[in-house]
Amino acid sequence: MKLAISLGLVVLAALVAAPVVASEPASRAKRVEATNFEFTPKTVTIAKGDRVSWASTEGSHTVTFKRGLDEAISAGGAPASKKFRKVGTFRYVCSFHLSSAGMKGKVIVK
Repeated sequence: MKLAISLGLVVLAALVAAPVVASEPASRAKRVEATNFEFTPKTVTIAKGDRVSWASTEGSHTVTFKRGLDEAISAGGAPASKKFRKVGTFRYVCSFHLSSAGMKGKVIVK
């Protein structure tokens, strides 16, 4: 009887001390930076349901899609972010710097 109680206490102690593992999958996100009048990387490929964020490392820019997100980003400011719920190719520009070839990009959602 003492052995069964001792064994039970050891098992209970092991269960209490076991690390907890998160059951949610890790967030899948890509980051694009606006630097030196260009988006880097210019093309981002993600899975449906993933998120892309854009941040500026210098100056002020926008992330402007034909439909949806149209947000300004500035160096040291909060990034813009968008979750893509549909498959397709989505192009965007910086509306402040349309003449700069580097201020265009695309997100490919598979």
